[in-house]
Amino acid sequence: MNRINGISVICLLAALALAVPISDVAMAQDEDGGVIDSQSAMIPLEPDEIPPRSEIPQPATFPSTAPTIAPAPENAAIDPIAGLFGRVHDPLADKGISLSLSMTADWAKNFTGGLNTAGSDFNHLLNVTLTLDTKKLLNIEGGTIFVNFQQQHGESGSVDAGDIQDVSSIAADGRTQLDEIWYQESFLNEKVRVKLGKIDAGSEFCLSENASDFLNGGMSTAASNELLPTYPDAAFGGEIFVKPCDAFYAQAGIFDGALQEGVKTGENGPRTLFGPPADLYLTGEAGLLWEKAGKTGRLGLGVWHHTGTFDKFTGGTADGATGFYITFDQTLIRENPDQADDAQGLGMFIIYDHAQESIIDIDHHLSTGLAYTGLLPNRDNDVVGAGVTWAHLSDHAGFEHDAETTIETFYKLQLTPWFSVQPDLQYVIDPATANHDALVGTLRLAITF
Repeated sequence: MNRINGISVICLLAALALAVPISDVAMAQDEDGGVIDSQSAMIPLEPDEIPPRSEIPQPATFPSTAPTIAPAPENAAIDPIAGLFGRVHDPLADKGISLSLSMTADWAKNFTGGLNTAGSDFNHLLNVTLTLDTKKLLNIEGGTIFVNFQQQHGESGSVDAGDIQDVSSIAADGRTQLDEIWYQESFLNEKVRVKLGKIDAGSEFCLSENASDFLNGGMSTAASNELLPTYPDAAFGGEIFVKPCDAFYAQAGIFDGALQEGVKTGENGPRTLFGPPADLYLTGEAGLLWEKAGKTGRLGLGVWHHTGTFDKFTGGTADGATGFYITFDQTLIRENPDQADDAQGLGMFIIYDHAQESIIDIDHHLSTGLAYTGLLPNRDNDVVGAGVTWAHLSDHAGFEHDAETTIETFYKLQLTPWFSVQPDLQYVIDPATANHDALVGTLRLAITF
């Protein structure tokens, strides 16, 4: 009986989406607000966080190798603001209703080189999420309904730096949209999950968790996978996840591929999923998970294919596009390996990905870096990191250089459980559309409840 009810919920969500096109909900874009290039679709969220790409809180999913941040000690001072939110949030959570709000704002300045050093850039992203536990609400075992409202405005520092990977993970073209609305159900003691609806695929595919606090869009995801339906353009589709044991996982997804023809799927309903353009984005990923002495690791291999017709840089067309990626996360140091919920320690990441040079701007991409949580005494939740991301540019795409390299370092100061301040510095070598190297400083403020 519960399984029938779960199917009914899926049908109800689909009917609502068809009856009220999401594009009607979205506000008109300010023509002067936000600039985005052809790589915007690859910018992720999270990550582990998530994604940091979009900084959207997501329900817990597998595979996850990152420990959660340690809770505050029992004798810690009570945060009055968090307490006020808790008085609203906690009674609803007991009934299976979870509300979350996050605001991320970047102030960026290009100090030298690039395209422009005059002035500065400001960029912000608001997410309001609703998560419903169907067990508590409807007595449907293993079900989750997730809705995310999103508002973004402003320009990232890449407008002045001239880089293609983007110095801000929240960069977009100015959006007010219903970003996600999906239903998920778990089976076989959570060894299998199925998700249907409007989905940000970047929250589970093509993702590095240890890179989640980096600001550059090329650090935490495959930069050549520019057609991935992720922030700011999630898309309607379905995903299936299988984790038969603690050491292995596999996942696959099929999504509306209209983004390739210029349709902003993030602010649209399912119209293009069932009508023209009828192209699809297909992806699959499998990987290994391990843990030794509290140190976790993950190795993932993914492939993707888009069924559309693509214009070649040199003329003519190509039938479809294909690429692959490899992600590697490893915890190197755990300060308290016997405490599963303590995140203090050092983690590393490596990502390599490839796509077709004849039709994709970035045909090779490699990123790697280190991030340490709780490096300084009495600052257990602060994060410091350093990394580099390299993108080889198609020889026929008309860029100023053959490759672009960005070196990034940051310190994320977690002032309260809900508020962080993150100074970030990025040196961009050979920006894709500029003649001179750029040095971009960013100050990120993040509020999450």
